[in-house]
Amino acid sequence: MVRGSNYTFLTLKERDNETALDYFLARYFASTQGRFTSPDAPFADQSADNPQSWNLYSYVRNNPLVMIDPTGRRTGDYYDSNGSWMYTDNIKDNKVYSVTQVTESDGTTKNITKDLGITHTQFKIIANIVRQEAGRAADAEENLWIAHTSNNEATAIHSSLYDVVQSSFSSAGDKVSGIATSDSSDRANAARAGVIDVLAGGHDPTGGARRWYGTDFLAWGLHGPGGRSHAKFRQYTTVDIPGDTYSTYESAQTARGNSITYYGTRYNLPAAVFTDPANWTAAGNFHYVTGARRATEGLTATGTRGQTIFWRIN
Repeated sequence: MVRGSNYTFLTLKERDNETALDYFLARYFASTQGRFTSPDAPFADQSADNPQSWNLYSYVRNNPLVMIDPTGRRTGDYYDSNGSWMYTDNIKDNKVYSVTQVTESDGTTKNITKDLGITHTQFKIIANIVRQEAGRAADAEENLWIAHTSNNEATAIHSSLYDVVQSSFSSAGDKVSGIATSDSSDRANAARAGVIDVLAGGHDPTGGARRWYGTDFLAWGLHGPGGRSHAKFRQYTTVDIPGDTYSTYESAQTARGNSITYYGTRYNLPAAVFTDPANWTAAGNFHYVTGARRATEGLTATGTRGQTIFWRIN
């Protein structure tokens, strides 16, 4: 207790003298037990990556040296540029902010806070979709490129980043759940950092990409499931890949093996269309004319990050 008051020293919350419980606005905390007396909201920010998040009675996931809980309902709305959740401002406005530390000319540092312009709920959902699209690896560059590519598409069709990733543009399986503030995994932070960079007005590193593909593009080529070519060979007039970009993409894919199974069928990596000399120019670039009758635009690869290749629409 703080001398001469009813406020506890560590949490600065008022203690009820009759029950010895600390008042946390949303619920009471029993300091003798180290637990809240009632549960937190279920399925609000639980995560499979953090078992402590499933204990709805614990104080700050049993990690009081790092985290605080000013209201009894731990919510997060301030993140650093690396995607790590920092703290809450205890204002229930569903806003989300980025915090960037800058160094002044005199050597001192200060934090620059920026309103990211969307709700915290939307931010967490977008980050979760980016994380799914990036796969299992916590590749910060891959997540950054996916986030910017999604934003490029949103800009091109005059839509919002949230609406684009909620559409068929993204094939993510879960478009409802958000990444919990308690999830401090590398994958979570990489996905959030990519989204923060977009919303904070960061430079687009993708060269204007509006599409991305993973292993299926390299595996299916002109003969995918059902005997049909990969959709991109049917939707665009031409498919162009600079030689160095293709080499990096193929190497990343074949590092895990020279074949992959889709829908019960084994596909070799790469597909025959990519090994046919007729589809390579004298300069060493892949160039394929699809013959798609209804297509009006071509596709050119702008780069590859992680397991993903990115494309500009011409």
